[in-house]
Amino acid sequence: MGITSFRGKAQEIKGGANHDPARHAFSATSCFPDKDRYRFILPNPPAIPSMPFPDIILIRHGQTEWNREGRIQGHGDARLTDLGQAQARAYGRLLADRFSPLAPFTLYRSPAGRCAQTTALACEAASLDAAAFTIDERLKEKGYGRWEGMTRPEIAAAGDTEELTEMDADPWDHRPPGGGETLTEVMARARDWMNGLDKTAPVIVICHGGTGRSLIRSYLDLPPDETLAIQMRQDVVFHLSARGLDILETGVDVPVAPLG
Repeated sequence: MGITSFRGKAQEIKGGANHDPARHAFSATSCFPDKDRYRFILPNPPAIPSMPFPDIILIRHGQTEWNREGRIQGHGDARLTDLGQAQARAYGRLLADRFSPLAPFTLYRSPAGRCAQTTALACEAASLDAAAFTIDERLKEKGYGRWEGMTRPEIAAAGDTEELTEMDADPWDHRPPGGGETLTEVMARARDWMNGLDKTAPVIVICHGGTGRSLIRSYLDLPPDETLAIQMRQDVVFHLSARGLDILETGVDVPVAPLG
């Protein structure tokens, strides 16, 4: 296990019951500040030939208008805010600075418009071709049924207070009314995508908070509660590898946006 420090707030990442310490060596990180950017780097990563997945650079789309308003997105969509656009460009700068050369990476994104917009801006900053990203339906965000486009107060006012309570109590297996998905179902399709990757080629993927959380849980074999404790921020890049999880801050701050 190991600890990364988010500007003074420590967060511990541990493996699950089936976690293999040799497979996911996650020692304490070292923090090397560079202006407004903080890099969390795990020193001396071990060679793990049995690792079933490639390195994955996981990026959540930039802040959207619905994120800013506290609205659930799911399969719905909203445009990036000015801050979201700045976050997307910062993703690209970090990719170029930290992971160059980028040519060996295979590229994937969710079909959502907010991910397309994030991809285009990040690619512009990183000198990547946005058209080279493979669009995969399995990377979509969790579907929230009739709640999409609504805030929690609006959902409660519509009479779904009990459903909200049930979701909070069982976030992995609750199904939002009106054709929503469970987070466990999202994890299954995300895992299916991950299982099909060429483990010899590193990956950059741009997707969502719920989908990204599911990928992290599968990759590191984390228990549900510990996975939910990971903040799916829009000012960081998540680097999954055989050594565990590195979190790289872009320096573009924003409060954590819920659901989408």
